[in-house]
Amino acid sequence: MSKHRIMAAIAFAFVASLSPIRPAAATWLGLSDGTYDVTLHCTFSSFSFCPIDFGGSVTISGNGVSAMNFVVTTDFFNGDPADKTVDNSPASIYEASILFTSPLAFLQLDFDTVGLTHPDLGARWWNECANFGDGTQDVCDPDTIGYWSATAVGASVPEPTSLVLIGVGLAGVIWCRLRAIFTAAKE
Repeated sequence: MSKHRIMAAIAFAFVASLSPIRPAAATWLGLSDGTYDVTLHCTFSSFSFCPIDFGGSVTISGNGVSAMNFVVTTDFFNGDPADKTVDNSPASIYEASILFTSPLAFLQLDFDTVGLTHPDLGARWWNECANFGDGTQDVCDPDTIGYWSATAVGASVPEPTSLVLIGVGLAGVIWCRLRAIFTAAKE
């Protein structure tokens, strides 16, 4: 191996060492970090006529939802929900983000992490309840359930580090090749 190729390889390795090592992106509800427009597709309701869709948004940050913003039936859900993993092995293991509001209402988004999907709703389902308890008996009336879908907000930004490394590597190869040509021409 020539001295120039060794120098190009060292330069390439140096530039590669400057690029940050990024950990694998965390996911929650099957979504990576970011903000998503979410559509709640209603399949049953004791309050609204289904099928009907409700819109909103969620922000995934780390291993959970950091912001949830929805209007479902007549309830407003806006805030930082509680996130939990529910283990009903072997039937299912699912992630749930639940936001409680007053008076006594909640919205819960669920995602089945093991692929044992809900027979009617799939791997992503949701539930909204307006009155979930009176202190003596838990009730959910009115109750609205369905499945949900999400679309990332805005365009994703390509990773520039890979492009820089490829460019530096090509520049090193071209530089070595041109230097060899000019050295040969001088002799």
